[in-house]
Amino acid sequence: MTFKSSLLLLSFTFLLMACDEEEDKPLVNMHYGQAVEFGDGTARSWVKTNGKGEPQAIGVSLSKEALQGLPSGEHLRTTHAVPYAYDVPLPQQADKTPFKHLVIDWNPQGHEPEGIYDRPHFDMHFYMISPEERMQIGADDPKSEIFPPASQIPEGYIATPGSVPQMGKHWADPASEEYQGQEFTKTFIYGSYNGAFTFYEPMITLAYLQSEPNATMAIKQPSEFAKSGFYPMQYQIKYDAAAEEYLIVLDQLTSR
Repeated sequence: MTFKSSLLLLSFTFLLMACDEEEDKPLVNMHYGQAVEFGDGTARSWVKTNGKGEPQAIGVSLSKEALQGLPSGEHLRTTHAVPYAYDVPLPQQADKTPFKHLVIDWNPQGHEPEGIYDRPHFDMHFYMISPEERMQIGADDPKSEIFPPASQIPEGYIATPGSVPQMGKHWADPASEEYQGQEFTKTFIYGSYNGAFTFYEPMITLAYLQSEPNATMAIKQPSEFAKSGFYPMQYQIKYDAAAEEYLIVLDQLTSR
């Protein structure tokens, strides 16, 4: 065998080895946060990444028992207590997404506006600010009335009246089913504060989750984003019968 042939054979061998190494890399990796108590079960966040480490989806899994043993909220009828808030830690890989922490509010009596969102439901707050920044948002905070630039407002969304402490301004889509005479089961809310969008919020009724759905909905997008990052194009609400888990997912994370 000539030197040239040996060199070609060696190069081909290294190429095969490199291909094998690429094939050994998993196409999808799941990274989980610490599970927390939720009802009679648990809630656990996660981030899905591809072989390059790029985030593909971020979500939370509620065990089947999590929908049982939830606080009834009877005291909320006579007090102004806030809903039950559950901090669900995100895995480290969430750093590659815009989201910094996750808080799930359980509203056993629902909340305003009356006749729309006054059903037992969950508010899934995926925050793009730190917990410390969130805690500084006050009741009727004037900075909640500073809106993001028009180009950053998602298509069709409008600001709702007032603001909420530790949250800020809420933005709703008037084309959503609950504003078209249909019963509220699920919807998608944005939040803002001091001129920037600060959270993504799937809102889901207890009854809808208990129906074990398998639904995928598009998320209306703005024409511009304040910061570059991987933003979700759709969200999913589904029940995994094999794992006995309810999944709420911000999916199709896309670099924008």
